[in-house]
Amino acid sequence: MGKMRYICRVNAYVMNCRYFRVMPNAYEEEGGIVISPDVNACPHVYDGEDVERGKVFVYELRDGKYCPYLMGPWAVNLVDENLKTLLEEYVEKEYVDFFPVIVHSKEYGDRQYYIVHFTKIYDVIDKEHTMYGPGDSIIKVCLDYNKVKNLHVFNSQPIISDINISAKVYKEIKKRKLGFGTSFIRIGCFNPGKPNE
Repeated sequence: MGKMRYICRVNAYVMNCRYFRVMPNAYEEEGGIVISPDVNACPHVYDGEDVERGKVFVYELRDGKYCPYLMGPWAVNLVDENLKTLLEEYVEKEYVDFFPVIVHSKEYGDRQYYIVHFTKIYDVIDKEHTMYGPGDSIIKVCLDYNKVKNLHVFNSQPIISDINISAKVYKEIKKRKLGFGTSFIRIGCFNPGKPNE
């Protein structure tokens, strides 16, 4: 296997992509989706905000199989036991909680999952090279290499509850065959010291 080298263009700068955003793979036909039969039983779980302990979440798998990573209602990030174990090897443990939940499925039975909740929003965005839309909405994120170079699992924005991973974690996910039903969207990363790095 050759050396992994991803090239991204952000505002005409060329940078190696060492980071990825974890997302459901809409093209993976066998991957299921998670819904809630009762929207009131699935409160918002935003990164950087307090979560009520002991809250019961009601999730249901529909239209496909269980995947290591699933996105639930309100863009809640759910991981199974195996992916949780991998992420715990790389997260800054003081800034991440894993809330246990049960996902129900008539076809495949019930499974244990965990909501990934960051207790803070990481300051990792390179504001000069990130592309913005109306009202400062972010169209395309660019990370600041000096802020992320020692991070492997982190978020970048409030409200959207994103999970970003380093190439090292990406390789481990692939090695352990935990990428089923998941897309890994490349994120630009600008290194001020080495514009082409």
